[in-house]
Amino acid sequence: MPNTGRPSKDCHLCRKRRVKCDLGRPGCTRCVKYGVECPGYRDLQDLLFRNGHPGPSQKKQQARRTRARSGSRGSGLPDHGLGSSITRLSSPGVEEKSVTVAPWLGQQLGQHWTAQSVPIIFDICSDVHFLIKEYSRAPATDGPLYWATHLFSRAYLTNVIQSTAGRAGSDGERKRELALYFDGTLRSVARELEKPGAAFRNDLLAAIWVFSNYELLVGKAGSQKKSRWCLHTRGLYSMMQARGIGVLSSRMARFSFWPCFNMIQVEALANNRECPPETESWLAAISAAMYPREAYILPASIFITHATRLLARTHGILQGRDVDGAARELFSLADELAAAEEEMKRSVAANGRSHEAHDFDFSIYTLVCSSQIQTHHSLALLANFVRHYAQRHSHSMDDLDGMRQHCLGKMQAAAQRIIDSIPRFLGDMSPQAPRGRHLFMASLNIMRPITIVYRARSMLPAQGEAARRVLEFMAREAGLHQALCELSELVGVSDEAPLDRAQSGGAVESR
Repeated sequence: MPNTGRPSKDCHLCRKRRVKCDLGRPGCTRCVKYGVECPGYRDLQDLLFRNGHPGPSQKKQQARRTRARSGSRGSGLPDHGLGSSITRLSSPGVEEKSVTVAPWLGQQLGQHWTAQSVPIIFDICSDVHFLIKEYSRAPATDGPLYWATHLFSRAYLTNVIQSTAGRAGSDGERKRELALYFDGTLRSVARELEKPGAAFRNDLLAAIWVFSNYELLVGKAGSQKKSRWCLHTRGLYSMMQARGIGVLSSRMARFSFWPCFNMIQVEALANNRECPPETESWLAAISAAMYPREAYILPASIFITHATRLLARTHGILQGRDVDGAARELFSLADELAAAEEEMKRSVAANGRSHEAHDFDFSIYTLVCSSQIQTHHSLALLANFVRHYAQRHSHSMDDLDGMRQHCLGKMQAAAQRIIDSIPRFLGDMSPQAPRGRHLFMASLNIMRPITIVYRARSMLPAQGEAARRVLEFMAREAGLHQALCELSELVGVSDEAPLDRAQSGGAVESR
């Protein structure tokens, strides 16, 4: 690369190799092509020219500031003292030159980054109404909500705004700061949970919600059952369990209930477990006094609860290798799923509210689609399992193949609905398009459905490729490093008892 005399903005590896860098965040794609992790970029402060010996420069700056102050007093203008550009007004016919003083070029502001933590949350989570309201009600600025806010904002700044490496020593400094605020958040939450009435404190509930989203922001490879995100989600459930159904009569309690309950349902789907036993009583209490904005969320949540119950049953049968139970319950489980889908459609039509009405409704709609993919996939696995033991049941091979074909069609249709909803969440994904301030929350809402589409082996190749591009976009532009973990954890599994290619059209081929 030619030496232009300007500091290069390229990443460390591209500068070392002297090749063109695409400046992608959090890492450039050229490094990915080399098969290595991008080491990141230099800090913006390192791209500014400075004097090697600051002593003479400071004397010149002080002299310029003195002249600027005397000139401003002579003209009757106020002395700002900020080193900004000051233009003296001139009378007609008299030329006056502008005096421009910029002594602070290249110097960092003295404001600590924690001063911007709450504004960052306000900017990217403005649709989460219960969270925004809690900052004005929090008892102290050093409580768990503010600790969690500082932790989340520091990780967000690192992932989205700042480079992944920065100047020498800055990466270690950021890691130390994250460790400090992570430990402080844990201690603050644990201390407040020991106090009487902690379960009824909305600021504590909001702190755990922010803490859970921090785990998705930084990403955690490995089993979902061992992730800290699941632990925080179960902490949310413990608080909601202690509150009971009495608090659901207030409107403000509903605002805090739905984001937390949505996270609990996602955790149940991720681990093939049933929703908590209190779910039916919670939803029944809401159904008895439903607000208009809950007309779609409520029936959709009831369906997702049915889906988790069905997933838990099929998962238990497959783990226990219960051939007789699989043959006995296969078609009854399929009928139960179809009945739950029809009941949801009927309730939504009766309530007169579409999933298009609000962004949160739309995110629940995509979660419904992902739960349909999971449940039909589990039924297809169950049919495949029964097919291997033809001597132990009376089902015909045609019926089992028909069940698998039906499940395959349902899965691909639900996946296409998720793919079609991407523009609603992420907008224009082209590199030139501006990024909206709600990109993080939109990415958070669609990450689970997109991950299901990417991981399901029965999707069409075009659907899997579209899901992969979306996960990469969310990791690069929204800073959700959990999306990178989802991409890295996909492993190949050999197909078992494949369908006839003439019947399936090759749709079950591995990507």
